[in-house]
Amino acid sequence: MTKRGKYKTLTALIAGVAVTALFAVFVFTNAFSLFQLKLADNLYTPGGVSDEIVIIAIDDRSSDENVGLGYSRNWPRSYYSSVIDTVTEYGAKLVVFDMSFTSNKDEEGDAKFLKSITSAGNVIMARDFYESYFENGNILTSEGLALMNNLEDTTGKELVTVVSFLDEDDVFRKYLPGVTEKSTGTYYPSLAFATAENAGIDTGRVPLENGMLLINYFSKPLIEDFEYRSLSFQQVYDKNFPADPVDLFKDKIVLIGPTAEYYNDYFLTPVSGDHKMEGIIVHANAIQTILEGKFLRNESAAEKIIVLLMLCMAGAFVFMFTKIRWSLLFLAGTAGI
Repeated sequence: MTKRGKYKTLTALIAGVAVTALFAVFVFTNAFSLFQLKLADNLYTPGGVSDEIVIIAIDDRSSDENVGLGYSRNWPRSYYSSVIDTVTEYGAKLVVFDMSFTSNKDEEGDAKFLKSITSAGNVIMARDFYESYFENGNILTSEGLALMNNLEDTTGKELVTVVSFLDEDDVFRKYLPGVTEKSTGTYYPSLAFATAENAGIDTGRVPLENGMLLINYFSKPLIEDFEYRSLSFQQVYDKNFPADPVDLFKDKIVLIGPTAEYYNDYFLTPVSGDHKMEGIIVHANAIQTILEGKFLRNESAAEKIIVLLMLCMAGAFVFMFTKIRWSLLFLAGTAGI
């Protein structure tokens, strides 16, 4: 190697290390965190939704005053009792409510609802909290919202939380395993983790990043188009099934929750595009992630540094030893990475 060649090689090595060190600072300070999140969103490839999950949607049609059952917030609890009885009759494995029942309605309807929960023995109920926050690395909540009388004492499955955690750009990528109510010290598992646990999965072995699950999105938003099998609440209440109800519900995880517009239960997700995803569909994706063990993870800081070092060193040598057109081509390729 000539003296000039040695000089160019040394210059390339120094430049590569220097640029790597500069980028490493940005990595460890999370200066590009939002940019990295947006880039990672492009790697999601929805598809292959589970046929083990069925959605019963409290949708706009079910809530319509003329053709539906009326404004759903005013429904007597006997409506929910009827749906629980129906899906358990046809063999549902679990019945999971993505909604909280915080007040009593009519005495007769409430009694039927509680009786159906007890009789089924496979119903998971949700509880809302006023707020959630981090403290000493733990997810805590303030006091939980009150529940209808005797709901907590039924012999259904456990109460779960539906508290959501959004990234700095308000996108729903991560899922809490549970929260602790600070005032009582009571731990409430999250809806997806409790559902998977009751379906036979050891959720203690689920890999977490910073205490949370990265959701692997299998479906896109818009309930008219998503691929999880879905029925409107009214269809099930009226027993107006599009197929054999045994085929619809036997050994299935049945999620019941709102999609009607006035609930405003919608979130931006990595696969949302211009549309937000219904909260119940976010839960379905999180449940499927755990059930099938198709977990995601981000690169560790060390892995990022190694990749940066390789790219920066390669880039330095390309710029020092090749013509400008090849250098520009390399720059364009690494920008895509």
